[in-house]
Amino acid sequence: MAWGNPFQEVANSKPLFVTIYATVLVGIVFSSFYVFSAIYSSGNSTPDSTPSWWLPTSASYVDSPPLNQAPNSSQTAVGVILAPTPQPRSKLMKPIWEVPPSGSRMPPLKTFRLTKELVQQRVKDNVVIVTFGNYAFMDFILTWVKHLTDLGLDNLLVGAMDTKLLEALYRKGVPVFDMGSRMSTIDVGWGSPTFHKMGREKVILIDAILPFGYELLMCDTDMVWLKNPLPYFARFPEADVLTSTDQVIPTVVDDRLDIWQQVGAAFNIGIFHWRPTESAKKLAKEWKDMLLADEKIWDQNGFNDLVRRQMGPSVDEDSGLVYAFDGNLKLGLLPASIFCSGHTYFVQVMYQQLRLEPYALHTTFQYAGTEGKRHRLREATVFYDPPEYYDSPGGFLTFKPSIPKTLLLEGEHNLESHFSLINYQIKQIRTALAIASLLNRTLVMPPLWCRLDRLWFPHPGVLVGSMTRQPFVCPLDHVFEVNVMLKELPVEEFGPGINLREYSFFSNPSMPRQVKESWLDVQLCNEETFKTVFSSFKDVKVIQFLSMQDAFLGFADKTREERFRSRVKRYVGIWCCVDNHSPGHIYYDMYWDEKPGWKPVPPQTAADDHPPWKLLGSTIYNNLMLTSPELHDLIIDNIHRILRGQCSWRQRTGKGRWKRWRDRRQHRSFDERPHKEQRFENTRFYDVLDIIKFSTMKPDAVTATMVHSLVLKVGALAYLPTSTSLLVIYSRVRDFGSSVALFNEILYKDVIVWNAMMTASINNQCYTAAVDIFMEMMKDGSEFDSTTLVIVVSALSNVNEMKQGWVVHGLSVKSGMLSDSFLCNALIDMYAKCGDLSSSETSTCLGELSIGQVIHGLGIKLGYKESSHISIANSLISLYSQCGDIDSANIVFREMVFKDVVSWNAMIDGLASNGKILEAFDLLHEMQLGGSGPT
Repeated sequence: MAWGNPFQEVANSKPLFVTIYATVLVGIVFSSFYVFSAIYSSGNSTPDSTPSWWLPTSASYVDSPPLNQAPNSSQTAVGVILAPTPQPRSKLMKPIWEVPPSGSRMPPLKTFRLTKELVQQRVKDNVVIVTFGNYAFMDFILTWVKHLTDLGLDNLLVGAMDTKLLEALYRKGVPVFDMGSRMSTIDVGWGSPTFHKMGREKVILIDAILPFGYELLMCDTDMVWLKNPLPYFARFPEADVLTSTDQVIPTVVDDRLDIWQQVGAAFNIGIFHWRPTESAKKLAKEWKDMLLADEKIWDQNGFNDLVRRQMGPSVDEDSGLVYAFDGNLKLGLLPASIFCSGHTYFVQVMYQQLRLEPYALHTTFQYAGTEGKRHRLREATVFYDPPEYYDSPGGFLTFKPSIPKTLLLEGEHNLESHFSLINYQIKQIRTALAIASLLNRTLVMPPLWCRLDRLWFPHPGVLVGSMTRQPFVCPLDHVFEVNVMLKELPVEEFGPGINLREYSFFSNPSMPRQVKESWLDVQLCNEETFKTVFSSFKDVKVIQFLSMQDAFLGFADKTREERFRSRVKRYVGIWCCVDNHSPGHIYYDMYWDEKPGWKPVPPQTAADDHPPWKLLGSTIYNNLMLTSPELHDLIIDNIHRILRGQCSWRQRTGKGRWKRWRDRRQHRSFDERPHKEQRFENTRFYDVLDIIKFSTMKPDAVTATMVHSLVLKVGALAYLPTSTSLLVIYSRVRDFGSSVALFNEILYKDVIVWNAMMTASINNQCYTAAVDIFMEMMKDGSEFDSTTLVIVVSALSNVNEMKQGWVVHGLSVKSGMLSDSFLCNALIDMYAKCGDLSSSETSTCLGELSIGQVIHGLGIKLGYKESSHISIANSLISLYSQCGDIDSANIVFREMVFKDVVSWNAMIDGLASNGKILEAFDLLHEMQLGGSGPT
């Protein structure tokens, strides 16, 4: 019956029937509305629904600077809460945080491919806000999304660089797309090859989205939005690109764009807004082509080089825009006072001093890797943690720090006054750490006051021209090694771990009321009293010491005392840097008060350049100094020639050979240099880097020893890339013993060091040693990446250890790294060498098309069509079906000479799951006709 007939009959019938039909139709409309409402709201009531602490709040933190920083400014603008402006939502836009139904299957991977249609679903007012990352940064990504949704912004998308993050975000109701990167799920480390790959992925992403015709606000995951930026960007409709910078000296005192003629710092690509103009698309394409053509170019350097190809003239007198790049691109520089870097926000607190509301915070200019970034955001109370973070099982310990005004204000702000202030606080914090360890409580750190800034290069104490006030509340990573403090160290060597919280912890709005109300103020002085008194207050959530001066006299157990000392000595870092001295850094010392006459001076010799906790006279250094007289003279001569400045290594070796390294911006003197170009007056460090790179290409035993001595002399051994390169050099000259000795002297090893040592073992045919190093890595709790597993599998394949290979294979699947084609190939090669090709079938559980193609190719080579390899063909059918490539699955099925019930079931299930229901029934009928009954 057609829909038109009933309406015609109604028109010709009596009024009673008109009424009846009208009532029925109205009922259908309202019922449909009710059903659809129930369907779209059901996600919030499922068992898998997103926890309430992630859901958008009824208020937005429009201005949320660090708490307890009022002394930095006469204006306190903390915790200002404004209601979000209601935003009209696109009819196609699914609400964020609306989770899929409980028990539902993950849609096929192709569903998440980046397309114009997918982006269009999240666009509002022709704008989409995008970030991207891997699983290691999921908490940063959720924080980023939470801030935007609290501001009433839901036109956002997150790019997932690994399938583990993709599914996790999908399950939490976050709009996500697949970048196809198949990246490792761990923290790759700033400056690593994988880190640079992430930068290239960003450029490729920009180049892919702009042709869709939408405005793109591209962000790094280590930043948060504090205020809706879209109205600000709309003030500059002529701009092709609006970018943040690493400017630390204000050029304007209001919310205008920074004056481009006065900005000398790098343009920072962590926050920038693109319009889909021809000039912007041309820049994106040329930027992408540049990076893909030369893997040595850092993405930010490439952007700066292209944009600065032409700078000027101004577009007009008022907007602040400038013609750049090809002379047609209209560029605007976002003001550093309100689109804040880690320096303008945490150190200068520039926005407070200028009485402005910050739009964004990007955690640059910090010193402790990812942990440091996370801690910075927590200090600013803008990082979202789960409820258990605010209610530690053992309770919390805090104290009221006492600092004499003379240490804060009297005298000049110089090295002596700065270290006197810091050392006074270190002693109290050391006592608090001991008590926290004894009571098994989490220590809430006090605010840390500094008189001097910390940077990566020589400076007079603070950056000239900046708004840094002295003294100031400095971030914890200015003095303490936050990443070390949060790292799990072996208990048998360093005693029990000590949990920490940021100084603004109790001011965080997420702090539970029951914790705040369970408070005890005390003042005690010996271990027996602690044990006696505090046994009665285990249920008290917070214990606050009114003073830490002589609050604890030490552990009665000397073994525990020594382990505690070994732990906390590693908690402090360096201050950097004095001028006219190399090295220019000065080590903080947790036990400075036990060394009479201690003074803040940089290391005077190579033997002095080590943290206070490290024993003098390392094994390798002593061995190097005991070489033959001729070699020793040669070493000293070369060291002196460079250090005395008679000529540089570049001058003596020729300019052409070092062309690719002459841009100093490619070198980083620490693990977390900010995205900022700085000119270093001291070139010795860079000369050493050049020598190491030359030695790596043409290694020999004499050069290796000479370079090692030079590294020790200039104090560059603590720089991990330097020590790792030395390890590789020793390996290549077949001095495996020196590689092992150097490896053992590196206390804090990253994944690159571990990988280098395992590779050195394999290169020296010490395959068992490589496996042992991997086991040591696991026991140490160090993170690994897919490269690590490739190396281990290579070692196992050389010793035919298939059982251990199975373990690594399982670890690959569990960690989500099997999507790495190199790892998959290595596993298949191992199984093939061990005569067990069928074990490669487990790779299909990831549903990765690229892996399936690798296995398919090898299966064809070895004859999967035969009955002996029928299980491989079945696995390929399942894999192609899961990836949505049903045609390839059908080809495999039709080419099989022998089919079992599993083959038929896999193909039928594949057709059905890909929407080909009729074809599935046809194949079932074909199966029955062939004599194979259904199961």
